[in-house]
Amino acid sequence: MKINFSLLLVAALAVVAVPTAVFAAAAPSVESAAGDKVRIVRVVYGDFDLAESWVVPGGSPQKRCPIVLGFHLLEFDGRRVLVDVGCDHFEMEGRQARNFIRPAEALRRLGVAPETIEACLISHFHGDHLDAIASFPRAHVYIQEKEALSAGKRLAGRAVTTFKSELELYGGRLKMVRSGGHTAGHSIVLVPGMADGRTAVIAGDAVYSRRNLEQRLPTPTTVNADESRAFVETYSDPRYRVYLCHD
Repeated sequence: MKINFSLLLVAALAVVAVPTAVFAAAAPSVESAAGDKVRIVRVVYGDFDLAESWVVPGGSPQKRCPIVLGFHLLEFDGRRVLVDVGCDHFEMEGRQARNFIRPAEALRRLGVAPETIEACLISHFHGDHLDAIASFPRAHVYIQEKEALSAGKRLAGRAVTTFKSELELYGGRLKMVRSGGHTAGHSIVLVPGMADGRTAVIAGDAVYSRRNLEQRLPTPTTVNADESRAFVETYSDPRYRVYLCHD
């Protein structure tokens, strides 16, 4: 389903930057293995900290957990695709992110021109995953339909394709799947057939920390606890290689 958001009159929801580690100023901190048909690079553009109670069930509101602000670059068959796009300004709890650079500049420091990005796959509408979309004006946007409505005016005038449950792209090379949990239409991106035989999972904000997967602890920052629990139960399986935005 394709939507021209310049014709869709929908009020943008108030967006609070929800939590969304080598920094792009140096080098990417997470990169896929040699031999993978799809190269996956996490691009980090800042760091912050959250109360542990945001990260794991029963966590302390006083204990702080360091996080990074990141999004993912996918390269394959001469194409460049982003999963999420970051934001051009991050402030939460009256504090700004540390070591912050704009996502477009983070890509340039890695030798990637923003105008070479052909598609942006958006996990959900929160600002630290969507707000820098204007830096990639040539990119087609793919987003779950509920998240598109919540994105509102930020997608005005863009070429947008929405979906309800799942969407295969590039002949099945990539697949967007609604996971729910963190937001009503939150989506993950599956990249099957990696060099080690596993499926890569680019998880958005399905969880904030690898601890969630290792201990099968669903994120407490959720609108649907059952869906968040289902995510950790499914993707903690070693058949999956999970890429996180914030850890």
